Amino acid sequence: MVGSFAVGKTSLVSRIVKGIFSEKYLTTVGVKIDRVSIECERESFQLMLWDIEGEDQFAPLKVNFLRGSHGLIFVVDHTRRSTLSAVQSQIRRIGGNLAEVPHIVFVNKSDLEQTDFTEEDREAVNGLGVPVLRTSAKTALNVVEGFTQLTAMMRKVESTRLEPAAHE
Repeated sequence: MVGSFAVGKTSLVSRIVKGIFSEKYLTTVGVKIDRVSIECERESFQLMLWDIEGEDQFAPLKVNFLRGSHGLIFVVDHTRRSTLSAVQSQIRRIGGNLAEVPHIVFVNKSDLEQTDFTEEDREAVNGLGVPVLRTSAKTALNVVEGFTQLTAMMRKVESTRLEPAAHE
């Protein structure tokens, strides 16, 4: 889980792991690790979720935390335009190092009517070249679906890595 401070990464993890949402804001310091079982294509997968502290100009994203990842979720707060710019920057920075790692963007807090996004921002989100889902940790909108979609993407990548080489 990657994104700016207060975009809802911890709330999304709480929703998928425990099925709960809390209005309390708790800042993640460093990284918090949880485990969840996801059903995908009639199989069960155990995911380890790394909820990485939010990024700002004083705490840049620690790319070393992401090495060895099998999938990434970038989280944007649809009420704060600056979080979109941060995710665009994060995707560019990580790009070369982890280009083969499946990733998805959650546009979180979609239950709130207030938005800071313009039509151009919506186009920019869709133009990131990765799947984008509107989510809400509060209402559970697309949370399970998003984790399931990323699991399917990871499964596909892993199965191609494990396929035997074709013999001529």
